[in-house]
Amino acid sequence: MGLIILPKLIENARSSGATGVHILRRARLCGIEPNVFRAVSEGEVTPEMLGLSEALCEKKLKKFRLEQTARIAHWQSTAFRVLDAIASDCIVLKGVPLGIRLTGSALWRSTSDIDIWVHPSEREHAVKKLEDTGYRIAVEPRMWSTNQVLLVHDVLAPVEIHWRLAPEPWPASEFDEAFARRGAATIQGREIPVLCDEDLWIHLLLHAHEHYFALKTFLDLELALSVMTPNEAAVDVCGLSRLSHVLETMVHAYTDPYRVGLWSGDGMIEVAAHRWFDRILASSRRGELVFGEDSSVIGALGVILRAASMALLDGKARPVKAASQILLCGPHRVGRFVAKHFKNSSQDGI
Repeated sequence: MGLIILPKLIENARSSGATGVHILRRARLCGIEPNVFRAVSEGEVTPEMLGLSEALCEKKLKKFRLEQTARIAHWQSTAFRVLDAIASDCIVLKGVPLGIRLTGSALWRSTSDIDIWVHPSEREHAVKKLEDTGYRIAVEPRMWSTNQVLLVHDVLAPVEIHWRLAPEPWPASEFDEAFARRGAATIQGREIPVLCDEDLWIHLLLHAHEHYFALKTFLDLELALSVMTPNEAAVDVCGLSRLSHVLETMVHAYTDPYRVGLWSGDGMIEVAAHRWFDRILASSRRGELVFGEDSSVIGALGVILRAASMALLDGKARPVKAASQILLCGPHRVGRFVAKHFKNSSQDGI
């Protein structure tokens, strides 16, 4: 079912004094409101566990279903328009197809924008085609440290055009390889190109790492482990075996605890997982997808944490190189200065 972690997090939040209304508010902020209501609808979480009356819980569930159905319809109509506009090889990342793959229904996963992965040489073409349909670039991307650009529309859902599965310095599959082994999701009778399971697991690993193990990404991994078996060889080729092992162990800390000794390496990972997630629906803000957006201090701390987290990449030289790249070339003022300096140096023939 993939619903083992969530009831435990709700129980931990309630034992910390959080009300059901507060938990639902936190769930929405963390992007896991659909997961909560799925657990409620399937009886894995009861109104009593949430501290809500049955009548109030049923009312909130009905309201969610209506709102989520509208969001899904908006996503689908936008996705069809976007794919028709781009009219070239691409892969749809996450969104409605991922909800269907992980839970069997788009209803039970939060989704908003349309993520489209195109070949790097097709990036400008894709952006131009969307601009012709009324889209505009929301924020000019830091080209030296990103892998995507966000476009917004007055009516249609936002679209993110990706030209790489993850930004540097994360290793990832190349587009041509992923497109050759792509899968397909059928939505309203139309086939949508999506990642095969092999690449999907890698994408979910990278997504979790990029977002500091945000709660939504963590639950995605739990759900993925309930419907697929990671391809260890493919993970190893990308240099993500260490990261995959750590994240699987973190999931097992809730779904299959006490498998290992407390003082073993995996035991320490399980302890760290509980320290990170146990109170996340009560008071912590760590579980949200965006980290440090409203504080320069927290943002700076995030850069340091991200650099340190590169130790989760395979090998010895790669983590050091990746951490250095985050500190010197990341999406911050230092990175902008370094990018500008090397650009000028290149132009001067230095």
